[in-house]
Amino acid sequence: MIVKTQHPTKAQATKVLAAVRAQCKGSILPGDTGPQLVRDWKFYDWDSTRWSIVWEEGPYQWTYLFPHGGIEEEFGSRLKDVSDRLPAGVWAEACNSFALSVHLDDV
Repeated sequence: MIVKTQHPTKAQATKVLAAVRAQCKGSILPGDTGPQLVRDWKFYDWDSTRWSIVWEEGPYQWTYLFPHGGIEEEFGSRLKDVSDRLPAGVWAEACNSFALSVHLDDV
């Protein structure tokens, strides 16, 4: 029997993290840890999500350009479209300007 989970797996969330790192690779400086995968991250009084990607030092409002890319407003850097790198049935939503929550499609 197959049991469907309501949350993405760590492996799926790690693939989303890899897509974030690919999209923003020019912004991860030597010595910078870059975006991080965080389990059960909570921002103030919002509901927590199973997996989030958090990067406070990232490009200005990078979360709003993920995964489809665009031009970030602070320095005009172009972030490429990496939507083809997301696992099937998985999507990400901006919680704020420095954190994404990772979700599964409703089936």
